[in-house]
Amino acid sequence: MDQGQTEVMAGHFLVGNWTNFEYEMDAFTMEKSKNLASNVYGYSFRKDGTLIQRSNSGWCGTPPVVTSDFQGTWRILGEEVIIEAKYWGGISVQTWKVTQLSNKTLRIEILSSEYREE
Repeated sequence: MDQGQTEVMAGHFLVGNWTNFEYEMDAFTMEKSKNLASNVYGYSFRKDGTLIQRSNSGWCGTPPVVTSDFQGTWRILGEEVIIEAKYWGGISVQTWKVTQLSNKTLRIEILSSEYREE
């Protein structure tokens, strides 16, 4: 197992702030940042397994989009990252697979998404 795979298994690579999303069909790439700029999508992963997901404040996605911070949790399960966070309509649960990792960028394949109303 190489260094990148070891970090993925331990989850250390996620700790910090990630933003500047580039979307693909069932995947996206994020860049590591010092902080989350206001009104920009992003994640802030904490060492204790909690997170902040900055996403749309409401159901409307027509620009200009206003964002809010939603509390959640993250954990590593084998080679997958499980994200559970509130959003404007309830709770979202996503399963991710890390497909590329460097010091500054992270590419995620979305394996599953579930949205539950509160």
